[in-house]
Amino acid sequence: MPIHLYNRHFTSLSSSKLTKGTDIHTDPLQHHTRSIPEEVDWRKRGFNTPGWNQLDCGACYAFSIASMLEGQLFKATGKLHTLSSQQIIDCSIAYGNLGCSGGSLKNTLQYLKRVGGIMQGIEYSYKARKTLCHFKKFRAVTQIEKISILPQSDEHALKVAVALIGPISVSVNASPKTFQLYSSGVYDDPACSSSTVNHAMLLVGYTKDAWILKNWWSSKWGDDGYMYLARGKNQCAVSTYAAYATILLPHHQSLPATHHYG
Repeated sequence: MPIHLYNRHFTSLSSSKLTKGTDIHTDPLQHHTRSIPEEVDWRKRGFNTPGWNQLDCGACYAFSIASMLEGQLFKATGKLHTLSSQQIIDCSIAYGNLGCSGGSLKNTLQYLKRVGGIMQGIEYSYKARKTLCHFKKFRAVTQIEKISILPQSDEHALKVAVALIGPISVSVNASPKTFQLYSSGVYDDPACSSSTVNHAMLLVGYTKDAWILKNWWSSKWGDDGYMYLARGKNQCAVSTYAAYATILLPHHQSLPATHHYG
């Protein structure tokens, strides 16, 4: 696929359109002083979610945030749930996102916090195109308590966050063709600059020498839908902009486990 079409359809991460508000916190993680594991993989703890394919829709930002919140739900309940990336695509335009033409992690988190949460994917399924918003607050299965942005370009903070908080939404530079064609091993192409970000992924852990990232280009891409990205030098800008949220569970929801994806 030509690079301009690739970037248009698959790496549509836009800059935030909103100014920093009182509900956004820069998390220095200074209070996390206990020993951090040498390796972490949330998949080995049970957070095994099937692969997504975003198809012809620049929805990486929506998948990244919905999947990060699924990780928080997994931590809270011990069960896997799918959350609606389609809700984010359809309903967050007023917060600066652009549907299938891109969006930002911060805009998405602010939208979800202010409207009162996110619905399950089984009730609001992925269409790979923008449709009319039909969010119903009383059907939200989780609400955002606090939004945190990690210190810029701080890989230690990223390590601490994924070890102690859970899977983290990250922004990366996915422009190099070598990135697009990645299949296995530790990705370490010097051509993948840390000076720009244009795609959002989910950080699910790390090895001694690599970050473990989930992508939305089907399970046929990469290593079963995942990438191992070199640690220690902000490869592909992985630590340039990373975010997570802590959650609240609505009292009216019993949250039965669901394994429906798509």
